[in-house]
Amino acid sequence: EKEKLKVSANKVVVKDLEDKNKYENIGGGMTIGTDVPNVSIKHDKIDKEQIDRASAINTDFEISGKKTSAEDLGFNTDIDKAQEKTKDEEKHLDAELHTDLIGEDKRNEIKYAYKKLGSLHEILDQKKFKESMEGVLLDKFKDEHQKEFNLIKDENLSLEDKQKLTQNLVERYLRENGYQGVIPEVLLTDEAHSFTVDSKDKSTGAKRGEKIYFSINDIANPDLAFSRLFGHEKAHMNTYDEGKDGEETSIHTTRKIGSENKNKVFTEEEKAGYLNNLRNKYKDQKSIE
Repeated sequence: EKEKLKVSANKVVVKDLEDKNKYENIGGGMTIGTDVPNVSIKHDKIDKEQIDRASAINTDFEISGKKTSAEDLGFNTDIDKAQEKTKDEEKHLDAELHTDLIGEDKRNEIKYAYKKLGSLHEILDQKKFKESMEGVLLDKFKDEHQKEFNLIKDENLSLEDKQKLTQNLVERYLRENGYQGVIPEVLLTDEAHSFTVDSKDKSTGAKRGEKIYFSINDIANPDLAFSRLFGHEKAHMNTYDEGKDGEETSIHTTRKIGSENKNKVFTEEEKAGYLNNLRNKYKDQKSIE
């Protein structure tokens, strides 16, 4: 046993201490152009309160010549109860967002997204904001559909089923994020790498059907997560950047997509049901190119 503290006094006053810790940081809003997000941002708010109990651990008291206990004097003698949090609130970023990417306010996604975006500087960069937001939405979609993203890597899955699976993922991603337009056609190719055909012909400016070509070599690559390939090619569908900048856009978007959970997989029964639904849904899908 440790040596006891001995206190001798004529009078002892016992009082708990109350401590408060408040922090609030609020950022303003912005509007930049007609095709760029209009954003109103409120940063984190932290509000904490705690009581530090007047405590006497392993202590003998002698008051006016009379021995007495710490408990009788009103001291706390339990070290685990020396401090009590009475309030601990942390309110995160609150914002409203509109982008041409999704076509509607996505308040919940912005709350989820703030820390993934990286910095306020990135939010205020109109192009990087759009690129990053798509990456965050893709990362969230990947987490919600991880079983499908893992299934595409199944070596026993036919190319026809892989094509239907990728078409379904593209369609669900766009629809779940409010897109009401024509869904890009998804095709598999034996080209070395995946590529896209966007909605505008570079030479004539004419509108055309969007297509995403996923390379079977990319899909089979064990070192390339399909969610990152999916995100990279989806980002190429944006028409505000072309050429070198377009590739940089896709790379920046893909960096916001986190790692995959390889343990989330379909049971054999779930897989059979899922594939049967896809085969019925896309029974008239164009053959693989």
